[in-house]
Amino acid sequence: MSKLRICLLIIIVSVICYMNAETTITQPSNLNDANAGTEENPIIIDNLGNLRWLSVSELYWGSEELKYFFVQTSDIDASETEQWNNGLGFKPIGNIFIDEIDGEELTEHRYFFSDYDGDYHTISNLYINIDPSVNVACSLFGDIKSSNIKNLTLTNILVNGENAEFSAGMVGMAFSSSNIMNCFVNGTILSSTTSGGLVGLIRDSNIATSGCKISISGNSTNIGGLVGHSSNNVIANCYTINTIETYSSNSFGGLISFSINNNISNCYTATTYSGVFYNIGALLGTAMNSNIDSCLWNQSTSGLSQAIASNTDSSINNTNGYSTEQMNSQSTFENLGWDFSTIWSMNETENNTYPFLTWEIETTPINDYDIEPLKNIISNYPNPFNPTTNISFSLKDESYVEISIYNLKGQRVTSLVNGRLDSGNHTVVWNGDNVKGESVSSGIYFSKLKTDGEVVSICKMILMK
Repeated sequence: MSKLRICLLIIIVSVICYMNAETTITQPSNLNDANAGTEENPIIIDNLGNLRWLSVSELYWGSEELKYFFVQTSDIDASETEQWNNGLGFKPIGNIFIDEIDGEELTEHRYFFSDYDGDYHTISNLYINIDPSVNVACSLFGDIKSSNIKNLTLTNILVNGENAEFSAGMVGMAFSSSNIMNCFVNGTILSSTTSGGLVGLIRDSNIATSGCKISISGNSTNIGGLVGHSSNNVIANCYTINTIETYSSNSFGGLISFSINNNISNCYTATTYSGVFYNIGALLGTAMNSNIDSCLWNQSTSGLSQAIASNTDSSINNTNGYSTEQMNSQSTFENLGWDFSTIWSMNETENNTYPFLTWEIETTPINDYDIEPLKNIISNYPNPFNPTTNISFSLKDESYVEISIYNLKGQRVTSLVNGRLDSGNHTVVWNGDNVKGESVSSGIYFSKLKTDGEVVSICKMILMK
């Protein structure tokens, strides 16, 4: 064999080996720090190897007694996951595991109890499939409980959930005061028994300021554009722009397939459908004891005239279908009280001229260390919160200070400070009560700082019960 042929063979073999090489499990760089995993020093997920480590490190999924904190510090390309695990792709973080002992099938929840902050980064080209004899949920986070997933975008995701009980882009199942906030998913989902663009099943939890642009196809029992099955949740300021194709969906909703005891407000859907649907509503497929307020759908693209297909004791307020032209007009949403100063944005070049969430383009978070000290500025922590939050502010000079809480309608809820304070740092606690001492409902509130009669800073706060 000539030297040239030998060189060519070496190059071909090297290329094949490189193409088949998988990213190995890589321990996060700060894992061995004494306080790693705390709020002060969250475990860093910086690359695909770190993400793979998290998917198999059950110890760090936390427990009822112990919560870990994670932060993603860069965008992650997960294209190679399609080749992982003999074609099953990425293993979901947290899941229901199925085992057989003495001929009896047993299931075990192994929840992700911890908090994941995407820090406004993306995970792109993720492929997820599951072995139905081992797992139940097919999504990035399979099964979460008392967890916070926030500030994360998934792009060009492919979820092959045909053999799963629950499939979604971000979370398969969420329970017990979990919060999903500032999350977005686009890509493709091959649907399972219950499918949602963002979440498959969610109970006793909250979703805020999130959305999805998903193509969902397959023969599924329940399909929701945002959530498949939702009970006892608050869902606010979310949207879906999806394409749905199915031939045996028993219940479908542009936002939620099956809704029980939910409060849903300021959400819209602009979804197109094809196939056969037996119980289809523009917003909700089946609804029981739910409240829908100030929500919209594109009647032109959906061809649907009713918000809910099957309704039992649910209330619908300020909720209607609109034409594409109306849905592309900011005034349509503002007339319903939507907030285009801090939550929503709209222009002719973004999101097919539909409203989008302001955080989607303003993705640089303001951190305490970015703020020049001793400026008149206000912030709160934790946020979201339940039931109390610490409102902190700094005064450059001695001033007469007023701090008041307002709701989305601009109505003052209560006053926390009204008097003269020295310069420096100050903190006051709001316990979620109004001026009468009554607990206020979940939602978005604003703390307003005035010094010497002049408004100098406003902070948006989210109360999630």
